[in-house]
Amino acid sequence: MNIVLIGARCNGKTTVGKVLSARTGKVFLDTDTLVEEKAGSAIEALIASGGWEAFRDLEKQAVSSYPKGTTRSLPRAAEWSWMRLT
Repeated sequence: MNIVLIGARCNGKTTVGKVLSARTGKVFLDTDTLVEEKAGSAIEALIASGGWEAFRDLEKQAVSSYPKGTTRSLPRAAEWSWMRLT
């Protein structure tokens, strides 16, 4: 079973994800960290140079690459309707 946390920015998804990971033994992947690694810059710089669309594109790529069996944090459910969670 995967655990996916969906919610607005800065509402505790990362904190809760880390706790769930520790309690369940599942790997925790932070979407923001993966986006920053892919962009080669901080999220603030990415948004300043490419806008929210550039950020969301990299965010979608990051989440698509997650292996099964990981906990993950996502921004808003409406933006992830393309993703089948099994």
